This record gives sequence, structure tokens and C-alpha cells, in this order.
Amino acid sequence: MKRFYLLIGLLLLLTPVFSQQIREFSTDTLAYIDELQKFMRDLNPDEEAGFNSFLSKWKNDSISYDEKIKIIGVSNSMLARRARPKPHFINYFSIYLKSTSADFRKMGLDKWLECMNYLVEDRTIQFRETERFMNLSMVLIEDSSLYNLAGTHWKPSSMDFSFGHENYRPFVTFKNTDLYCYSNRDTLKILNTSGKFDLLNLKWEG
Repeated sequence: MKRFYLLIGLLLLLTPVFSQQIREFSTDTLAYIDELQKFMRDLNPDEEAGFNSFLSKWKNDSISYDEKIKIIGVSNSMLARRARPKPHFINYFSIYLKSTSADFRKMGLDKWLECMNYLVEDRTIQFRETERFMNLSMVLIEDSSLYNLAGTHWKPSSMDFSFGHENYRPFVTFKNTDLYCYSNRDTLKILNTSGKFDLLNLKWEG
């Protein structure tokens, strides 16, 4: 009986979770998507729906072969930086999907993707900076918030903004917007302003 329990224990130790054991995704586009589905575990219903939309585009060839190879490269770079299924991969796939939509194209999400591709490969940039860049971008796109940390909430009055980068330093540009800052019980208003917000060092210029 002791040998039986010892055998079971060894089997459990030698059966790692797939998302923990994978070191690199295959560059074969069919094998990649199969590995990715096993990697993307424990998603909530909203995350699952977004991921399934990405899978659908991949499988019905709405994404070109060259674009798929680029996505696999970014995925492997993220994996090498110990990115997790969520929020990292979920956020990346979500913004990628939005970049293919006409409604979001004017936001310059193609520039966002260029910058993201570079940041995950540049080892001189700590991944926590790239993670913050992704999180701020998602909050801006989905919640119309420029900054919402440590009890301070900056919110523009409109969604008239676009992403860009200078030598792969990401920023978001606003034209003729009102900025509202909510902090504890105080509210600050900056009316009719234009400028750009650096998404790495969190500085406003304008």
C-alpha cells in the first residue's frame, strides 16, 4: 500500500501543468494555436469570449500567414518574459482584435502593436513597464480613463485620441479635450487642452 501511494505521489509530481511547463510555442501555425488553447486556462466568461473571438479569426484565416508568424514571435517573447495567460496574453489578444476593427483603427492601434512587439523583445526594458503600458492602454480603450491608480483618477472628456511612439517609446495623443482629475473628494478640471501622455514614464506634455 505504501508503494502504491508513493507511486501516485511521483506521478503527480511528474505531471506538470501545461501552462507552467511550456517554454516556447511552435512556429507551426496549427500547432501554435493548439498549444495556446492548452496554455490559456482558468479564464472567466468575458475573457473566454474574447479569446474565442481571436481563435475564430485565426482558424478562418482572417489573419494572414505573415501576421500569424509575427503573433507567434511576440507570444514567445512574452513567454520568455514570464508573461501569464491573464492579464498579459488576454490583453494583447484583445487589443490585437480591436486593431482589426474599423471603429478602433483611427486610434492608431497598428502603432500600438508595433511598439508592443518591440518592447517585449527589448531586454533593457523591464517587463513590468511593458505590463503597465498594456494595462493603461486597456483601461483607456475600455473605460475611457487615462490614469486610475493610488486614488487618483484622470479621465478625458472624449475618445478622440490616438496611440503613437517615438523610437518605440509609447504615448497617446489627445486633441482638444477636457481632462478631469478625481482624487479623494477633490476634482480638478483642465479645459480645452491638447497634448500627449507617455505610457512608460506617466508624464503629460501639453
